[in-house]
Amino acid sequence: MNLITQIALFCPLLVASQVNPICFHPPGFVTTPAVGYLPHSLCTEDFNSDGKKDLLVVNAGSNDLTLLFGDGTGNFTPQYNFLAGPWPRSICTANFNNDSEPDIAVSGADVRILLGTTSPSGSFSIGATYQLDSYPFSIVAGDFNLDGNTDIATATIDSANITVMMGLGNGSFANFAEYPIGPVPRDLCTGDFNGDGFTDIAAANYDYTHRTVSVLFNNGFGGFLPAASYSVNYTPLAPVAGDFNNDGRDDITVIGFGMIEILLSAPGNTFSYAGNILSGGSGPCEITAQDYNGDGFVDLASSAYSPKNVYIYAGAGNGTFLAPVTFSVNNGPIQLISSDFNADSKPDIAIANYNSDNVSVLINGYSHIQITAPLMICYNGFASISVSGAQTYTWSNGITASTFTTQQTGTTSFTVTGMNSLGCINSASMTLNVVQCTALPEETSKSVISIYPNPSTGEIYLQKNQSQTFTLEIFDALGREILNLQITNATTKIDLNDLAEGIYFLRTTHDGYKDDLQTKPNSFLISK
Repeated sequence: MNLITQIALFCPLLVASQVNPICFHPPGFVTTPAVGYLPHSLCTEDFNSDGKKDLLVVNAGSNDLTLLFGDGTGNFTPQYNFLAGPWPRSICTANFNNDSEPDIAVSGADVRILLGTTSPSGSFSIGATYQLDSYPFSIVAGDFNLDGNTDIATATIDSANITVMMGLGNGSFANFAEYPIGPVPRDLCTGDFNGDGFTDIAAANYDYTHRTVSVLFNNGFGGFLPAASYSVNYTPLAPVAGDFNNDGRDDITVIGFGMIEILLSAPGNTFSYAGNILSGGSGPCEITAQDYNGDGFVDLASSAYSPKNVYIYAGAGNGTFLAPVTFSVNNGPIQLISSDFNADSKPDIAIANYNSDNVSVLINGYSHIQITAPLMICYNGFASISVSGAQTYTWSNGITASTFTTQQTGTTSFTVTGMNSLGCINSASMTLNVVQCTALPEETSKSVISIYPNPSTGEIYLQKNQSQTFTLEIFDALGREILNLQITNATTKIDLNDLAEGIYFLRTTHDGYKDDLQTKPNSFLISK
């Protein structure tokens, strides 16, 4: 029989289909001090092991990297700059030598590995440098051959290939393999696009004539199948993976010429074109995906070079997105990344500002409203309803307190709107179900319990109307004991789905008094 769980009959209730509003910290953004010249891309990790996310910025104009330490509130302080080789463009972070420190790989004129060290914390030692046959514009990391070591892949933009470099687990790479991918592969992303548990690679082919997104599906044996290409309407940039329609497979979005385009993965290593979204501004540069409003659906954020904005599109969970919410940042926003920069479990956004030589940080302030209330009460019964997640509240019945008690004779719905300290607003709804309860009075009024629903299909609720704790026993029609448990909460849910249809009997014991099953058979019926 199922394990019986005794609980107070209170649980969080939210409308599952609700798309929560997008809200980031007013008055807009936090700006870091100056980094290097023409910051082009960035990555995040806890590089100094203090439990707070840091930033590494690739400065394309000064051929160096800027390390910024985070203070856990969303603010960052530049620590030092160090050379990254000529023409650096892309960066990724992973643990390439299987120690306790995050490492980085930078692509530019070559691929350079920098290994994190503990002395001093947050510093790097120079690792290997790899010269490829073509210009590696973009770089990503992943364990492509499932050997436990992190590998890297680069888009060699002049050769129409992706170069995969297998990690040896000591910070070095070998067994380079080139995979034809399509013309002008500029940007890469990784994801599991067919749901087989292996990491695949997608490339945006920045070719004005063909306009394709190509995917290398992992063959599960350390290599990749021949590239499959999918047409889009605009010359694509910046592919990003995310499960936009909640089917368990990663989908792909790309951006180009004012449009965000969506490719939804389908069974059999294929994709279907799901349409495009008009991006705000002109000159859209990059895109990222994350659940920014806590509703369980993947959202999108894009940067626009002009008019220096970030646009966030709330996902509906079915592959479509709502109209964007706009946030202003500094001049020339290019790449943007998401992480929790102020330790509040909400994804924030950092943007490299190419024309401002700094980084803007948008702090996520969405309010997650949660209602705690009974699932059901007896007719003319009382219920205590409370809400959390914000600072001020307004209920649909006019109440402005976070907790109130209501008496109901019929099923009633409630909606509450809350505002948090950052001015972010959200709402939640619940339905309080009212049922007819069968009362089972006990002799000498030692205790009174109610059971509902009766008859039941397999789940019953016991409502204890006096304060003392008692022992509950349940017997079948033959007098065999089915359950024996202590009842302490005001309301207890009991799962009896494994029992057969029929009549069952209750006996309570408290303060030395025990029901007599022969003279007082308190019963309920299971009917399925």
